[in-house]
Amino acid sequence: MKYGILMTAALMGCGSSPQNIDIKEGALSTSEQPLYVDLDNPDLGYLTRPVCYTSADASLGLTPEKERMFKDGILASWGAVTQLRFTGWDLCPNPDNRSRIVQVSSCGNCSSGAYRVANGAGMSFAFQQWEEWARWGGVHEMGHALGFWHEQARLENIDSSWCNGFQDGSWATEPRSANSVPYGVFDPFSVMNYCQHWVVPPRAPVQPGADHDQPDVGSLSAIDIKGAQQYYQAREYRRQVWASNTVRQTIVQAQSRRLEGQHWSSKDGRVLLSLVKGKLGVSRSDYPNLPPFWSVGPFSNNKVTAVFGFDGNLSLIDAKTHTTYWSSGTTSSVGATMSVQQDGNVVIYDAGGVPRWSTGTAHRDELEGAVGLLPDESLVANDSQHNAKTTASGQYQLIMQTDGNLVVYEDPSGAHTPLWATGTWGSGATTAKLRLDGTLVLMNSAGQTVWYSAWPGWRAAAFLALREDGNLVVYEPTKYEAWSAIPYSSGQGSETTGTNSPAYDNGRVILWNGETLAAGTDIATPSGMARLRIDPVTGDVFVYLLIEVDDDVWDWNLVWSTNAPGVSANSSLHLTDDGNLQLINSSTGEIRWSSNTPGYRNTYLGLSDSGRLSIFRVISLGAQNIGFLY
Repeated sequence: MKYGILMTAALMGCGSSPQNIDIKEGALSTSEQPLYVDLDNPDLGYLTRPVCYTSADASLGLTPEKERMFKDGILASWGAVTQLRFTGWDLCPNPDNRSRIVQVSSCGNCSSGAYRVANGAGMSFAFQQWEEWARWGGVHEMGHALGFWHEQARLENIDSSWCNGFQDGSWATEPRSANSVPYGVFDPFSVMNYCQHWVVPPRAPVQPGADHDQPDVGSLSAIDIKGAQQYYQAREYRRQVWASNTVRQTIVQAQSRRLEGQHWSSKDGRVLLSLVKGKLGVSRSDYPNLPPFWSVGPFSNNKVTAVFGFDGNLSLIDAKTHTTYWSSGTTSSVGATMSVQQDGNVVIYDAGGVPRWSTGTAHRDELEGAVGLLPDESLVANDSQHNAKTTASGQYQLIMQTDGNLVVYEDPSGAHTPLWATGTWGSGATTAKLRLDGTLVLMNSAGQTVWYSAWPGWRAAAFLALREDGNLVVYEPTKYEAWSAIPYSSGQGSETTGTNSPAYDNGRVILWNGETLAAGTDIATPSGMARLRIDPVTGDVFVYLLIEVDDDVWDWNLVWSTNAPGVSANSSLHLTDDGNLQLINSSTGEIRWSSNTPGYRNTYLGLSDSGRLSIFRVISLGAQNIGFLY
């Protein structure tokens, strides 16, 4: 399935031969469409992409774990935010007559790169490079296969002012085609940018082994997501379940003005609308070496003043002569306001809240700078190291107070203004916890619940976020099934690699990664139709399903078990940080059974009412500061 306009030509990629083709005059568009797109890519817009490996040579680094990491990176990025369907993930048939394939060739410790093959895309990939390269390097190279060039090859970067890291040493030799279209603002945070997150001196490309564990490196930026969704249709990857509704924005009222060297800023102080040397521009205070995302001017007269007037018009004027050098063209908007937004955009709204004009510079995820709680994580009032979370800017704080109240404060080190609270002072509450079902609860020292936020059904892997706009939000992310045990009435259920399609899951969370269940554990789904039990005698894990054996006669039917060799009453079930489910002899440390799934990040073990036991990979894009690993 496809949509959009297709043309024919060559694909690009790291390590491919440079093409000396001039960029079309006027290729820079005023459209807000993002990314640097190859309109000549014949596969652009097609949603089904078979992925296969040309060989399974472990000597070149293509181990089963590296394969899973490579797959995980792609499914948790491009596959999570679009309707793309990546299928196969096996050895390439010979001949391979499928359409729009992505053939992956392990090349050891080489220069990874993408290129065209007769019926799709090819990719040489350096599986022998450092550990996490298999995950986030694959995201970058798959971006090429999908039709996205290097961000540093855009015309705005011709003088290397945004990024001085290039594939073949210079901007001129960067691969691009005659129909390379750079849409929207230059994105220093794009996964397609060699200088991703290296936008402060020396603005150098990411080097092998350097900062490769930085949580955002290799993740899609907000603009990457927007661009991918334009060409491959959007897929929702998280949704709000609950919010305190305490959003704070910088609202500029009429007759506000700024002189040379002054600015308006977002609430966290990171997005600036500044007047510098006669030029009005949108920039980032935390990345001072970046050119403006948007600007107008400069005007040589040093008497220029930026004014947001009574009529709703933003203009640059001569303070003495009142000559207008530039304006937003939004006159006749009495009662309008201007907002320097957290997302990086500057917008003028009329009195009814309808946007009339913007700089078109939205480039930030709403969770940028946010902090919060992962599933099963707590804030404890009497623990000074774990009683509060403060956003990256320091502007907002969530704290579990010793008076029993959970409170969100603005400017916690200054005015200390409360924005929201549970209203539970004097209740004896000592702990705020985000339960595995997604419920935020306050508990007293006896473990009793004294307050909770309620919504229908389980919200598996929901997390709590205090955003940089002051809003406290519980989000439910999508997730994909990385492994599952399929139930059968005989009790000899089979195991599979999962469905690979991101979706919401309302099953019971049995185990969060890094946690352990002891022998004797017996856990049922919310409806009580299925249960998991770790037998205290044999140490095996059993999954049972409640079935009707006669009219209104129900009984438990064994549908799957680990069937581990030997007997160990002292067994525990552990889900590792990298997604491997293990049945362990707690006395000896022996692994009695394993799902053999290391390589997946941010996982949990879930149980559905059908008796299906699954390892789910949580889609955590943009939420790394909350505590997710990738």
